[in-house]
Amino acid sequence: MQARFYLPMWGRFASPDPARDQHFEQTQSWNIYSYVQNNPVSFLDPDGQKLVLSGNATAELDRAMAYLAKSQAGREIVNYINTIKNSDTINLDLKVDTRVYYTNSAGDEIQWNPQIGTAVIDNPNDRTSETGEVQSPALALAHEIIHKMEKDRVGEKGIDRSAAPPYDNKEERRAVEKENKIAKQLGEPSRKNSTGNDVKVKDSTSRNPVEPTVQKRLEEARRKGQR
Repeated sequence: MQARFYLPMWGRFASPDPARDQHFEQTQSWNIYSYVQNNPVSFLDPDGQKLVLSGNATAELDRAMAYLAKSQAGREIVNYINTIKNSDTINLDLKVDTRVYYTNSAGDEIQWNPQIGTAVIDNPNDRTSETGEVQSPALALAHEIIHKMEKDRVGEKGIDRSAAPPYDNKEERRAVEKENKIAKQLGEPSRKNSTGNDVKVKDSTSRNPVEPTVQKRLEEARRKGQR
């Protein structure tokens, strides 16, 4: 607790919690009366400024990083992760959990399922328009880390979320463009939008579905309906 300047004579913390959420302009985002934003379950790190791996993370992360390192563009992601591991100032909570059925990031937290790839779709307004191509979970992780790297560079308020169809916003377009460079160098399919369907695969570098994709399930339902 000394890392957060606890003053026992006052019974107070004398500085904001470095693990406070991304909405730092809101008063409730940090509280001098509470430790780690009153959430010691989520915030286990004593100073809130290190890479935290949750779940069975190390093996899958190592597999994904070794795969991404095979591409020149992917090595930027790997170098960033290595920098965080040795940094006292950059905070990232990477949760690796096969029970989470998506990969997403919010603030300084990334939730990643190393068994969920991305089925590429042609039309972002039609999730049944799958191309039949699948991106690996490792590439999905790279996409989220690309967002985190931009946040570190410009800050939360500096992220450009203005409209940019067919992408969700300009930040998504920027991230997908960087993601596509990695995809091309690894021989993976690229995307023309920021939408895709989750699909279960074997591991973090696999692109072969082990369960039917959304489109396959719909096709099967249509066939059954015609019988």
